[in-house]
Amino acid sequence: MFPVNYVVTGGDIVFRTAEGSKLFELTVNDEVLFEVDDHTDAGAWSVVVRGHARRLETEAEIETAEQLGLQPWVPTLKRNYVRVTAAEITGRAFGFAPEPDRSGVHVF
Repeated sequence: MFPVNYVVTGGDIVFRTAEGSKLFELTVNDEVLFEVDDHTDAGAWSVVVRGHARRLETEAEIETAEQLGLQPWVPTLKRNYVRVTAAEITGRAFGFAPEPDRSGVHVF
């Protein structure tokens, strides 16, 4: 797993990356899982996208991706763009609440 800064555009996920593990893995297998989790004071959610990823290669694709405003979190050169196209999206959300009363609960 690798944390990435991403955007959703046209139903796909796009992220920037440097040369290395993420790009190498795509040459072996383009099937990916992409997970996003977040929370507020009231609850939390998690979404998992199962799909296919590919490195953007044409000048037109890269030029379009550069207009998405993706900025690296770490000041490194990340000249590669990857697009993930979803085949399946699953997730769950839940609200926060106090823990239930433990009286009457038997622990074995």
